[in-house]
Amino acid sequence: IRETTRLPARVKWPNDVLVEGRKVVGILAEAAPGAEWVVVGVGINANVPEEALPRTPGHPAASLQALLGHPVDRGALIRALLRRLDRGYELLRSAGVRAVLMRWREVADTLGREVRIETPAGPVAGLAYDVDETGALLVRCDDGTVRTVTAGDLRVRER
Repeated sequence: IRETTRLPARVKWPNDVLVEGRKVVGILAEAAPGAEWVVVGVGINANVPEEALPRTPGHPAASLQALLGHPVDRGALIRALLRRLDRGYELLRSAGVRAVLMRWREVADTLGREVRIETPAGPVAGLAYDVDETGALLVRCDDGTVRTVTAGDLRVRER
């Protein structure tokens, strides 16, 4: 998104890309235990008119077209995405998961924010301060404990 549009895209844990706090990309990845492959799906709100965007409370969406004021070249967007995926894969192969996580932290919108996450085991609230080597979010809860969250619906808490 940054490369193609110059918009200030940030990553919301675990799998969204935001611009100005609004979701423009959703990513899903699936791998079987022990598999040497991952299936990745990427949905990009490219040239979606503002009125056609979903209106989900607490999860505002945007399209690149609406943010830029003009349509985006979807071919250029896909080419840039594939280049970034290739670079990320090469970084993972050559330098390992720590290097990938370091890069993720540089663009993370979630870290340093007060969050509330609805998890299957119940809500977790506190300061999102890091991710571990599996990509799980580390949250310092209001009671001082640290929780490791692997999945859930995250919302930034207003102060």
